[in-house]
Amino acid sequence: MLLQPKKIPIHVGHKFIAVVNQKVAQMLDVYIADRVILKNTTRHTQTTAIIDITESKTIDNNDIGLYHATWEELKTKRGDRISITTAPKPESIAY
Repeated sequence: MLLQPKKIPIHVGHKFIAVVNQKVAQMLDVYIADRVILKNTTRHTQTTAIIDITESKTIDNNDIGLYHATWEELKTKRGDRISITTAPKPESIAY
């Protein structure tokens, strides 16, 4: 799924966090704190991020909100497209 990035000017250290709305979360079958793989298809960068879900209208069905560290890690610029896929669950949660 390709989404338009929106910068969220919140600094949370070196944690990579992305925000999608409820509809996108349902389509991806992701829940709060799940891990996702984000790829900037324009700049060919990628990272794993923690997902957050919003009910706010500021993040539309075609948008993905990126906290400051995530925006920087992906070298995002306005007009880029971000690919989002679910990441495998860590082995540690199976124990």
